[in-house]
Amino acid sequence: MIKSKIVLLIVCITFVLISAGCIDNSAKFDNDTAWTSYGQSKYDSGEYDEAIKAFDEALKLNPENTDAWLYKGFSHYLSGDYDESMTAYDQVLELDPENISAWYGKGLVYFYETKIYPDIDSYNNAINAFDKVLEESPNDTRVLILKAETHSLRCDYENATKAYDKVLELDPENVDVWSMKGEAHYYQREWRESIIAHEKAHELGSSSGFYMLHRADSHFQLGEYDEALKICDYLTDAGSRNLDAWELKSSILYAMGRTEEADACWDRANEILYSGSDVL
Repeated sequence: MIKSKIVLLIVCITFVLISAGCIDNSAKFDNDTAWTSYGQSKYDSGEYDEAIKAFDEALKLNPENTDAWLYKGFSHYLSGDYDESMTAYDQVLELDPENISAWYGKGLVYFYETKIYPDIDSYNNAINAFDKVLEESPNDTRVLILKAETHSLRCDYENATKAYDKVLELDPENVDVWSMKGEAHYYQREWRESIIAHEKAHELGSSSGFYMLHRADSHFQLGEYDEALKICDYLTDAGSRNLDAWELKSSILYAMGRTEEADACWDRANEILYSGSDVL
């Protein structure tokens, strides 16, 4: 009797835990399509380890299931396992060389590599992968932006600008792209074009102090000291600790012949630099 009660208690507790989601009531399927669907549901809910297990079960039953390979690649990528992710994408492309989702996935991995371990091969591989996607979907702004950012990471600002221009043809109100276009022009020393792009971003709602500083510097480089100073006044208002803004303001004031004010700004910049506090 006691043994029966114990068994009944264990069964009840197990049922409660399963119902509460504390125990994985592992799915069992007899075909790869069902395993793939189950894996996709786990992927959608962010359970990437469980998703990968499901896709592996699908691939045991059908090693040519491209959806399982593809989502396995996505799951590994989002788990931070980029090598396994790339392996999965390569498997997809062996089976379907024109699969743009796999090319997009490979591009993301290469793009990540360019940010962490920059080298010419990673840059070129990322661009080539994104170009494969754009052959099929030339108006995919998501991919165009990634391509532009890859060019920027390589300091190829001319091609970055071309990609940003294409995005803005499709999405002229994209404030982030206007800002990035402004930066690409800035690093090419194309001061006027940089100002125009950053002003457009500002009109659309950008309030980045970093981009405003580059807009001020562009005005300064063009000898437009009043416009440059107006922006720096804003950036150094109310006890600002923006070191770069104070330094640029000092340079502008020196160029305008206002040496006492310039010296005061330079002193403020040094005070911030040597204060031992974080520069804001």
